[in-house]
Amino acid sequence: MAKAQEFDLSKDGVSEKKPSLLSRLRPSKKIVITVLIALAVMVAAALLTFGIIKLLEREPAPEPALQPDLEALQRRVDTLEMKVQVYEESFGIYRKSLEISDPAVFQAVLLQQEESYQLHLNALKQGMRDLSKMLPGSRTWLEMYEEQMDEAISQSKVRERELKTMQIAPAAE
Repeated sequence: MAKAQEFDLSKDGVSEKKPSLLSRLRPSKKIVITVLIALAVMVAAALLTFGIIKLLEREPAPEPALQPDLEALQRRVDTLEMKVQVYEESFGIYRKSLEISDPAVFQAVLLQQEESYQLHLNALKQGMRDLSKMLPGSRTWLEMYEEQMDEAISQSKVRERELKTMQIAPAAE
């Protein structure tokens, strides 16, 4: 019965004279027990983590039984290279059309056209003058056509001024 009272932890069974089981151990043994418990917890956590990782790991795909034919692969590579070349060429065409459709580029083209139109009309007007000097009685038709050409040249100059004054924002690249 004495032994039963020694380990009885009820309120009545605990006396202040009898120390608890852990308090009776030497301090070095307490440290060893604490370290062992901590190691056991860490090993259990590591094993649990390893097990979870193994469960979540996917199985590798089965390898094909037959090796692919090297010649078939080479033909496939050649076909794909040809397609890439065609795409690159078409990309160049599309890029050029995008550059042309840029408002600033379009404005520059229109300005060049107006300048060449004016040059052409001035050359035509000068040629008509030279021709009228060669033909007797041609002053009347020269005056009539010269008025029309002067009007076309002035309209072209107005268009050129309008194009030059337009503020066109460059397209975002």
